[in-house]
Amino acid sequence: MSVKQEVLKTLEENRGEFFSGEELAGRLKVSRAAVWKSIKALETMGYKIKAVPNRGYCLATASDVLSVEGIKTFLNLEQESLNIEVKEVTGSTNQDAKLAAANGASHGSVFVA
Repeated sequence: MSVKQEVLKTLEENRGEFFSGEELAGRLKVSRAAVWKSIKALETMGYKIKAVPNRGYCLATASDVLSVEGIKTFLNLEQESLNIEVKEVTGSTNQDAKLAAANGASHGSVFVA
């Protein structure tokens, strides 16, 4: 998983809670600069991330961008192993599923756009 995905996962799992750049860097074993770059990339993708001096970063509860990490926060442990694919745009998630099945995708794959 990339640093950006790890930062998003942490923020998604703890919506409304603040994490300093130093705290995120320590959890993920990366530099604070890598965390900052990830936050900026996520904001560019449309995620609403609050940055408050002396408190840190927080994913706004109103952020409505679909992500695998965000979806998995609502699944139970059995469902967390599902193969979930999120696309910004697609002609048809049904066609995506058919193509993936023809290419050997695992049973229970989920396609969301």
